[in-house]
Amino acid sequence: MDKIIEYFNLNKNFHQIVEKENNIKIQDNIYLDKDNKFTWPTDLKENNEYVGTCFGTRTHIAILVNGDVVPCCLDSNAVLKLGNIFEENLEDILNSKLFKELNEGFKHNRLISNFCKNCGFRIQKLK
Repeated sequence: MDKIIEYFNLNKNFHQIVEKENNIKIQDNIYLDKDNKFTWPTDLKENNEYVGTCFGTRTHIAILVNGDVVPCCLDSNAVLKLGNIFEENLEDILNSKLFKELNEGFKHNRLISNFCKNCGFRIQKLK
């Protein structure tokens, strides 16, 4: 925290602000956002947990630097690659079978992929 205060030349009482607030604007286009620690979904072991939901495909998607479209930003390795924006029209990607399956599953509190079943962020947000 001290390095952030020093780098952005913030008021020394910034520590107190951080303790009270979750989302803090540091300057234009730079924010400090606090959240609970969670396990990144990298272990894709078989998982029998089928109940759960997510905002991926429902309120957002992510487009990786190489153009791969995925349901959420946690899928940085494109495990659930829906398509590629450089090769396909976004509308076609959003109408793909996998996108629709994931979306319908989330709407009905049902997980269809091991990636989502092993996502600690999803579990943390459901509590």
